[in-house]
Amino acid sequence: MANWKKTHTISVKTGSYTTRDGQVKNRYENIGRVMTDMETGGKMYFLNRTFNPAGCPKRNDDDDAVLLSIFEDRPKEGQLAEDDFPDTPPTLRAAAKQPVTVGAARNGEFPIF
Repeated sequence: MANWKKTHTISVKTGSYTTRDGQVKNRYENIGRVMTDMETGGKMYFLNRTFNPAGCPKRNDDDDAVLLSIFEDRPKEGQLAEDDFPDTPPTLRAAAKQPVTVGAARNGEFPIF
């Protein structure tokens, strides 16, 4: 069975801005994701339905293409990666990733958290 994981973010440059100290920086919008099969290395690319390439700035007058950037997902500074917990049993890791459902109990009462 395939073991898919989000590994990359697809972004597009939407413009640029100038910081207070005069540096020009690019502004990006995340428009999709890359899912990788951790067993086979196969990849699937997903673009958000709301992404409209016509709204992207042109790089030059001769080119109608839109440049997409693909960034590898990495833990943010101070955030631990999943691999930082080698002693955690795989069953516990799988249980921690299960979605939590909130709703009425079998007796019809709502739990108070």
